[in-house]
Amino acid sequence: MKRLVLFAAVLIGLSVAGPLWAADSTKAEIPMMAVGAPPEMKQMVVFEGTWDVAMQMRMSAEAPWTETKGVCVYKMVLDGCALEQTMTADVGGMAMTGTGLTCFNRGSGKWQTSWIDNLSAGMSLYEGDFKDGRLVVSGVDKMPGMTMLSRITTYNITPTKFDWLAESSFDNGATWVETMKGLYTKR
Repeated sequence: MKRLVLFAAVLIGLSVAGPLWAADSTKAEIPMMAVGAPPEMKQMVVFEGTWDVAMQMRMSAEAPWTETKGVCVYKMVLDGCALEQTMTADVGGMAMTGTGLTCFNRGSGKWQTSWIDNLSAGMSLYEGDFKDGRLVVSGVDKMPGMTMLSRITTYNITPTKFDWLAESSFDNGATWVETMKGLYTKR
């Protein structure tokens, strides 16, 4: 009986809202949205595959670099609309697993990247440009008790290796500190 009442309510709602929606839609044409993978995503195909990562990290400009190794797997997903990455590494004796997506947002004309891992348990979102062979994205990261700007640069990109650099700013972008850097070598 409850399903019948719900179904009747939906039908009544459609019979009232349907003509209103139809009337409004004649006032302005809605442009056809582009669908499928943007052509810019072809630039990401070079990353597909399994990569060995030699990573260095530190918590401040004065701290020594700590070295670690990991493995990162990249694959095109969503019919080529996004590049997915999955990384595993040992970070200070803890097993880190993380995943991210990179895509070109044709609406904003910007590259977007997301990242989440099992150590931070928070999602980071970055946006930027791919110019002169360098993908540079930035965003705001929050950790307990602090907010910082983050900038990530992927550069020296070849079919067999690339460099990666993460920088942080604690003064709203006036100065930047290199916090992580890595060399990715394709298997």
